[in-house]
Amino acid sequence: MKKDFHILALSGGGFRGLYTATILEKIEEAYKEPLANAFDLICGTSIGGILALGLAAEIPTRNLKNIFIENGKEIFSPKLGFFQKFLFKHTKLSSSAAYSPKKLEQILKRHFGDKKIGDLKHRVLIPTVNCETGLGQFIKTPHHISFKFDWKWSVVDAALATSAAPTYFPIFKNQVGRFVDGALVGNAPGLFGYHEAKYFLSDNEEELNIRILCIGTANQHFGLAGNHKLDIGFFGWRENLINLSFSAQEGANFHILRHLLGQNLCYVDDQPSIDQARDIGLDKVSNASVTVLQNLANSRAQKLLGSSEFDVFLKHRAQAPTFYCG
Repeated sequence: MKKDFHILALSGGGFRGLYTATILEKIEEAYKEPLANAFDLICGTSIGGILALGLAAEIPTRNLKNIFIENGKEIFSPKLGFFQKFLFKHTKLSSSAAYSPKKLEQILKRHFGDKKIGDLKHRVLIPTVNCETGLGQFIKTPHHISFKFDWKWSVVDAALATSAAPTYFPIFKNQVGRFVDGALVGNAPGLFGYHEAKYFLSDNEEELNIRILCIGTANQHFGLAGNHKLDIGFFGWRENLINLSFSAQEGANFHILRHLLGQNLCYVDDQPSIDQARDIGLDKVSNASVTVLQNLANSRAQKLLGSSEFDVFLKHRAQAPTFYCG
């Protein structure tokens, strides 16, 4: 008989992560204990990575959600001068990043303290991109005998490395190297989680029955207007390059996972209306964005918790992992 192995995969999306955090809060209320106990592996990219680390540290999901509501405007407070603010607002272009990571770092330190990846009680996989190698790098708990270094990372550094979105935040630098947003290698990390379970966490004597719960950020899929001109340069593309990358990545990710897992994939997300999409975005923090994201999430959570296909996730309890370092 196959052993059940449940993976939680959380997408990136900046302030839209409030949608994800609200759904996680509703699921944790139904689970009635720290939500990390329901999953054998937690994966998260960018803001999804911060949430994943929060779950693995057993921070209550209500507290994680409140970070957005209480600190969103401070995190996304432009550090630019008047002209640069104007330029960034209207073109998304500037000679420096739009936001300072200092406030985010302070908030993360308040919640995680000096915890290291090796101090976490639950398995995590956090994508980032290493600027030295030009390749994706995956920060992991020491859940395999060959993982000997990542446990030394501070949780705060891992959170900053996975969320350093180009043009929005500066490149993150620590003693290991320089890093940018994990969304550049995989905004939706479910496929990475599947690979991790299949090749690093499977017992040769007992094949895993892998189920994955993927939660998005209410991202409106990118598409050009019918009358959009074809010959456009960097100024013409602006932030649409990032939006197109996210949309294409997530579509490919879920298409492959659906083939691999069939009904063992549970994909939770909402497609906002045109009017709703005007209110929400990576760095749009307002009463309107909070209302839209929370209302969409509450409605989705109600449907999710009322569905029979989701019951299997609520009934699962992950076994305590074996860590080899830290």
